[in-house]
Amino acid sequence: MDLSPTDSLIDGNMVSAKGWTALAAFMRDCLKVLGTEIKHA
Repeated sequence: MDLSPTDSLIDGNMVSAKGWTALAAFMRDCLKVLGTEIKHA
């Protein structure tokens, strides 16, 4: 699968991305895999 430079991919419990331009998507998906919930007050 070819990802865009700003996308990440979840495969089971592994998250991958192409490079630093996908950092936001990578962090979001890592937190999702870990089951973390972020609430803004």
